[in-house]
Amino acid sequence: MPPIIHGIAGIILVLSHGIFLFRGLAFRKYGGRPGPMDKIARFISQFGLPGVILLGFLTQTAQAATAIHIVLGILPIIVIIAFTPFMSFKRRIPWLLPGINLLLLTSAAITGMLHL
Repeated sequence: MPPIIHGIAGIILVLSHGIFLFRGLAFRKYGGRPGPMDKIARFISQFGLPGVILLGFLTQTAQAATAIHIVLGILPIIVIIAFTPFMSFKRRIPWLLPGINLLLLTSAAITGMLHL
């Protein structure tokens, strides 16, 4: 399986996560209801992450990825698991988890592009 598939999936994941976060912040500030695009972005953000990680493991076997890229790619799942017990904190600052994950995913995408 060519590594370009992992790269394209990663870019789609970063873009959908950005849409999910920034439109969510706009809805929170100005009101409004999520539309179909928002629901698709949320779906890709939630369910695309494990898929992109799995694709990374499948496609990067022939090509050694940098350790920092691997760590940055896996950290969003670890952050989600770490935040789960703190649901009240998550409700008070709802943008924190998506914001951290967007930074991690963007960093992973950049390190992946630099590795090419």
